[in-house]
Amino acid sequence: MILKTYLRKNMKKHINKTAIVRLFFIISLLIISGCKVQGKKQEEKEKYDRFDDSYKDNEYINQKLNFKITFDDGWSITTRYEQFNSFQKSYAKYFSSIIGEVLFVGYNNDKKIGIRATCEILNLTNEEYLDSINSSLAEYTSKYQLKFLKNEEVLLKSVKVRHVITNMQINLNNKFIFDSILFQLDKNNIKIDAWIDENSYENEKEYIFSIFDWIDILSVTK
Repeated sequence: MILKTYLRKNMKKHINKTAIVRLFFIISLLIISGCKVQGKKQEEKEKYDRFDDSYKDNEYINQKLNFKITFDDGWSITTRYEQFNSFQKSYAKYFSSIIGEVLFVGYNNDKKIGIRATCEILNLTNEEYLDSINSSLAEYTSKYQLKFLKNEEVLLKSVKVRHVITNMQINLNNKFIFDSILFQLDKNNIKIDAWIDENSYENEKEYIFSIFDWIDILSVTK
């Protein structure tokens, strides 16, 4: 009887110790997993979200570059890499470097217009930046039948831009117009692209250009 009582007590102690060890192990795993998630988020921020920007109440504001764009209703704008879809993340990985980043991507479901903004710290004039882009696109000119429809300097209400319009054929059923502007803020070269199905462009081209005129320069970039 005494032996049974002794064994029962020690078995309880052993079970309690085992449970405590298991609980500690689980908590440790959770902490480590949490650290990995936080570490990954921090790594993504340093690589893909270095610029302090946000989108709220129809306003895209970039505090570091000191410009904003006021959109109307109907737009969904995403500024954070972690919130990009798989295709957008692929493009961000392709474009991003120590001098470049995808600032935001967006879509207007009503008008079927896509938009994105990128920044590269190249300290080039608008014309030099366009030449640089053209050089990088050379291999796609033939593949996607890339054609320039317009290339001119335009003065918007807040900034002088290079206005460039191109069309591109992904395949026989997908032909797009890319309506783009390039402008320089200090050493930063910024490019905003809007794209739409070729057949819908004529009806929406004035609206697309109005988006560019919604840009406001907040202050001189430091």
